[in-house]
Amino acid sequence: MDISRLVMLCEQNELSFLNLLEWEEEFDDTVDGCRFSYDRQRKKRKAPREWAIPRSGAFWEKIVPHATDEDFKQHFRLERSDFYQLIEYLKCMKKANTSFRKAIAVEKRIAIALYTLGTTAEYSAVAQLFGVSTPMVCKILNQFCKEVKRVLGPDFMPHEFLTQQATLQKCVQGFYDVHGIPQCIGAIGCCHMQLSVNTLLALVDYRGRFLYVEYKSPSSQPDAETYKGSALLEMFDASPFIELNYKIMGSIAVPLMLLGDSSYEMSPTLITPHPSNATPRQSVFNNALNEARHVVDRAFLELRARFGRLAKGLDTQGKPNDIIDCCCILHNFLSYKKSIICDSWVNSVPNDESKQANFTQVTKSDPEAEMIRQAISTKLKVRVSCAPE
Repeated sequence: MDISRLVMLCEQNELSFLNLLEWEEEFDDTVDGCRFSYDRQRKKRKAPREWAIPRSGAFWEKIVPHATDEDFKQHFRLERSDFYQLIEYLKCMKKANTSFRKAIAVEKRIAIALYTLGTTAEYSAVAQLFGVSTPMVCKILNQFCKEVKRVLGPDFMPHEFLTQQATLQKCVQGFYDVHGIPQCIGAIGCCHMQLSVNTLLALVDYRGRFLYVEYKSPSSQPDAETYKGSALLEMFDASPFIELNYKIMGSIAVPLMLLGDSSYEMSPTLITPHPSNATPRQSVFNNALNEARHVVDRAFLELRARFGRLAKGLDTQGKPNDIIDCCCILHNFLSYKKSIICDSWVNSVPNDESKQANFTQVTKSDPEAEMIRQAISTKLKVRVSCAPE
């Protein structure tokens, strides 16, 4: 705009040219002042808060990569090769990176879960070792247990074992070949773990692998009542293969059955020892049954030895039933992989946990069950020292 035009506008609006120039100068000073103030505030502004708090996981990042195979097994309760096979099984645990932070690698997630299950340390201590938050440890543990049940459960502890003819035949034949007792699927037992309000009921096969576990009955309840109120008894009674796979021994039809100790009430499908060793035959039978039934006691001992979390007690942060199922499935998986239990783990199990939950001898006898027990005692064979695969 030229000067003459600007002067004319000033006259029309009763403004002087000098006033307009003064106003323009004040405006420039104001703009410069605002710009200076804004720049100063930008310099003083605090940095935005970080999404993730920086943590150090020196144990996982520096110690584990250089650990020997023996040390690795002590840390995670399994061989390094089995650890990498678990990673292949549980690739579904992998998480994607976000715009805020990088996801925890699947290898580290599985390591956190295994370490948590194998130790009695608090979640906060595990979190410090791996450089994660305490809630994240619990979250990873719950996810791991859920995925182990979903992915490995169908192969290593299927719920449908009582409706699978091939599985039943393998269990019965294996029990006879290894322990010398015919028509036996497995041995049952109850275990009350320290600091726990419930009893663990389990059925174990001839190799010491869990076929069925149930963790819900009160620890104060006798073993016989625990079994009577269990879903295992319902499944056993409902399975058509129990009666269909009977064998004639003498003149007695012997169905498929389970073995229990004297704390259980004997029935045609649950055989227990004689109340006393009154005769040589009863003594031989009792010794054979007790040796065969030892597989469930050994399984409980190895389970608690490998997974120290069970000895500490199952807190409310985790999901107890999922943790129990997960540990039993991993026990079966590692038994299949021939992973050896370390003596130091076994020695660390408290003495009061190596006993059964509530042993109350039951002397009540069932006539049909007594005839079956007598028939079985005539068909015992010498026990073989090692179990076939």
